[in-house]
Amino acid sequence: MKLLNCLSKRNGREKFLIFMLLSVVAFFWISSCVQQGTSLLEDWQAVSKKTEKQLFWLKNKETVHGNLEKVLSSIDPAKSLSGAAFSGEVETLIRPYKASYSMDSPSTRREDMFDAHTLQLHCENITMEDLIAFEKGVYGRKPYLSLEKIKLRANAFDPQKLEAECSFNALQLKKVSHE
Repeated sequence: MKLLNCLSKRNGREKFLIFMLLSVVAFFWISSCVQQGTSLLEDWQAVSKKTEKQLFWLKNKETVHGNLEKVLSSIDPAKSLSGAAFSGEVETLIRPYKASYSMDSPSTRREDMFDAHTLQLHCENITMEDLIAFEKGVYGRKPYLSLEKIKLRANAFDPQKLEAECSFNALQLKKVSHE
């Protein structure tokens, strides 16, 4: 009642300013509530997706574990490649083909069970026969080294030769505990 008494004693301009001030405060408060609600909804959806994924893995635990055992039994961790060994292996494979080449440094993504390495190789003046032989050499190093993609362009000066952009992957297994 005191608030209404106080407002009734004010003139129109003061009432309007008080109304505008309260409107701005209410706007910011409602905006903050909406932002928090949106954030909570996004978090809830992310947790729901993670829970769904985890339930799938838990339901299929035996299948996943069996497949993992099969894969790990066929792979020798000592033959998996570190970043430096990876670039050395690619260089050893490309060197006999007398093509000029350049390599980027390997980039590494670290995971729980393995490190995933990627590498880009640019070859100039390589023949199709040499490229096929190179690819067969890479294929012989599977599953420790793999060729993800190749982009080919004809050499502008000698159509018998190619320019190739190659993307490679390698996995370095960490110590795996069999639980």
